[in-house]
Amino acid sequence: MPTAHVVLTYKDQEAAHSRAKVFVEPRINRLFGLALTLKMPDAAKVAAAMQKSGKPAEWVLNVKGGKVIVDLRIGAEVTRLAETDIGGIGDGNKRAALIEALQENGVLSATEASALRKAFPDAERLKKLRLDQAAKKNELDDLVRKAAAAKKEVERLDREIKDNGG
Repeated sequence: MPTAHVVLTYKDQEAAHSRAKVFVEPRINRLFGLALTLKMPDAAKVAAAMQKSGKPAEWVLNVKGGKVIVDLRIGAEVTRLAETDIGGIGDGNKRAALIEALQENGVLSATEASALRKAFPDAERLKKLRLDQAAKKNELDDLVRKAAAAKKEVERLDREIKDNGG
């Protein structure tokens, strides 16, 4: 179950709209290594929703279906401000860093982060891991062959010792 992470809350109607681009957007981008641009609703709509509900404006970040989503929540009213597809992040290191940041900041559990890593694997990293694995298997095969040869030599020496009265 995705966890909603409240990034920032404003009770003041004017601040809720005017500070979104100045504080909320940079904070989200800095915390999670993103480059999102928030699509803020009209200031009058934000003020009206806050007035009607009596609730503060909350910027909420969560992950659903492989997408990072930023919503503005005022009471029961939710407005989508931005979203980005995790799989669309081409750089595997950035994708891994995003998933790590989402986990560190409580947006994802360890299980959810693991599922995302499996759903959006880093092809270059997997290629490197497979090459490293193949090299280690070759080293192990060489060691097994050397051990088998050494065992045969020990057995030959044992026979020779027995044959010579020892």
